Amino acid sequence: MSANDVPPLNRHQRLRYIKKGVGRRRLGRAEASKIEDKRRREMEGARGAIAITSRSPDRIRSQHDALVEMATWEDIHRKINHIFRPEQHPEDIEEARVAYIDDLQAVVDRLIADAQEAIDSPKTLSTGNLRRITHHYRRLVAGHHQIRDLVQQGKDAVDAAIEDEVIIFEGQRLNRLEFRRIYGW
Repeated sequence: MSANDVPPLNRHQRLRYIKKGVGRRRLGRAEASKIEDKRRREMEGARGAIAITSRSPDRIRSQHDALVEMATWEDIHRKINHIFRPEQHPEDIEEARVAYIDDLQAVVDRLIADAQEAIDSPKTLSTGNLRRITHHYRRLVAGHHQIRDLVQQGKDAVDAAIEDEVIIFEGQRLNRLEFRRIYGW
């Protein structure tokens, strides 16, 4: 293991890094809060802000949503393992990673278009399923967004997110405020 290969931190180590003091000097609450926020943003880079680290399941997620998400996650996980094969040349890995990021962005764009079409459909409005359909598409878009961000950061970020159980497709709740900030709905 070289000096650049840093093992992923577990949840306790990340929290300790965020909360630790700066040297021996005393800090006011405002300054300490700023430093903690900065460290939290650094640490969230591995999982992205679109997922909420909560042990409680998403209550709005239906059984159908769970099946669709698990099938999607199995497909994505298989592709990620194929891209980051250890026997592959680093240049080939980088080329495949960039192509997959583009594919994930295309999927996000298509899902957003599908969501808009489904939400605007008279059938949706007449059946009263607007909230369920909106949540279904929101979870799919957020899951693909999260995977795209993780793949951009590399295999270690993907492994850390899997280990920390923060993958949206595995039932993790999503940050609706952050989602709304990014996508506007």
